[in-house]
Amino acid sequence: MKQFDLAKSTVIDHLNRAKVYRRVHAMSEVQIDEAVELYKSGLSLAVIGKRIGFDDQTILNRMRVRGVRMRGPHELVSPDSSL
Repeated sequence: MKQFDLAKSTVIDHLNRAKVYRRVHAMSEVQIDEAVELYKSGLSLAVIGKRIGFDDQTILNRMRVRGVRMRGPHELVSPDSSL
């Protein structure tokens, strides 16, 4: 979408108007559990997203719903920390 300078909402509106079927791909509870554990181990949202097949923003949203404390952009994870 960035390639064509279009917002995601614009693309979705066009697809809806054209009655294009879109597959809903939601994270399962097991995938969210895995993402939380990977995040607590120190992986970034981007790396987790690539590993389990979701956008980093999706990972962030699911973790916020779960109440996971998010690290700052330059905050490191120590092996004994519990986020």
